[in-house]
Amino acid sequence: MKTSFFVSLSAAEWGDTYAEEAGKMANVFVDIFSDAAKIAVLTKNVELSMCHSEVDVGLDDPESPEAKLVGRAVIEFEAENRVTFDKTRLSQMLRSAAPWKNCKVEKRAVDTSILEEASHAVTEDAAVVA
Repeated sequence: MKTSFFVSLSAAEWGDTYAEEAGKMANVFVDIFSDAAKIAVLTKNVELSMCHSEVDVGLDDPESPEAKLVGRAVIEFEAENRVTFDKTRLSQMLRSAAPWKNCKVEKRAVDTSILEEASHAVTEDAAVVA
């Protein structure tokens, strides 16, 4: 069974150098979601057949001088049963790994049927172009 989650981390006070800070933000996500031990803690040691994440980092309003640096990730798990995700522990991990103060963390489950429909539509569009 596939289970998916959306996670975002935003920092209002992130510094002056976008490229450097965006790299740090991406690394925060990669360091957590590429570590098998951390994934085991977050999923309460469920036996996973697959764990996949996609991360995107950018500014919430690039034209604003007060733009927030935002990292967004969709994490997909495949297991025999629905995977539960320890959102409190994830918030702790993200905040402790982030070098910025007062970060905001958002987490929610994602309806996997929506992701599958979107993926199917993209695949059909790609086939038409080819």
